[in-house]
Amino acid sequence: MVWNRGWTMGRLSEAYRTVRRRALRPKKGRVRRDTPGPDGMTVAAIDARGDTRFVIDLRDALREGRYQPHPPRFVEMVSKGKRRRIGVLNVNDRVVQRSYLDVLTPLIEPTLAPSVFGITGRGLRQAHHVVQEAVTSGRYQWAARADISHAFHHACHDIFFDAIKTRISDTRMLRLISDFLHVGALEPGFGLLQGAPLSPLFFNLMLDQVDRAFELDEVFYLRYSDDFLILTESEDAARTASNDLHGRCFDQGFGLNDKTTTINLRLAPVTFLGASFPTGEVMRLIAETGADAKPIAGACS
Repeated sequence: MVWNRGWTMGRLSEAYRTVRRRALRPKKGRVRRDTPGPDGMTVAAIDARGDTRFVIDLRDALREGRYQPHPPRFVEMVSKGKRRRIGVLNVNDRVVQRSYLDVLTPLIEPTLAPSVFGITGRGLRQAHHVVQEAVTSGRYQWAARADISHAFHHACHDIFFDAIKTRISDTRMLRLISDFLHVGALEPGFGLLQGAPLSPLFFNLMLDQVDRAFELDEVFYLRYSDDFLILTESEDAARTASNDLHGRCFDQGFGLNDKTTTINLRLAPVTFLGASFPTGEVMRLIAETGADAKPIAGACS
């Protein structure tokens, strides 16, 4: 069974330590605010009462079937000049999700397509390296770049369950996952809670059909969370791939952000995930002139 792996004392204790570090770790020279969920309980208050007692009570509630996740408390945050509505879970719900993230990750991530990054062992540095190799190979001359509009808001629960049931059959685990989704829903049947430990893993699984479809195409395809990069040999192929991405995402309940969906011309650098790479045509010109062939403003080191 998968469900009973998440409520052991060892796993819950480790999950609490992780939640505690994230709640109290220094940020920009000051201690991050220990923001409580709707029950008003903070990590500091749990520490004062004794974290061992907290973990024992949480384990017993899970084991005896008494645990029920609670809806979050929503707070507004300003990030990069934009207001964002963030849901803050109770500490016990964060701990439970973190514990089951450790259980579910090794069951789900190995089943994802090799083109998916932002997961264990395939982080930002690895994504940059793969893109650099593809862009500078000289094979690809055109690039289509896109991201999903309001990705977590439009996540469809039915599509997620179609995918998760092919990997997990434990009914108690599936019931608990359903409870997690229900309390984090932004509207009935839709939405993942931004900031919840399990949301990125669930989101990646929801896009599995999109990722797999591009394995059959004669293009370079890479996805990092809700950011896509497709490299092709011709302009027509880039436009076809961009249209295919629109359609495949739509089939999974997502829409692309039209303002940020672009197709690069031959001499334009490919910009993706904070790094900029010259295209194959630029690399040819660089080779002819003997100029430095490093990525432009790249983060690939």
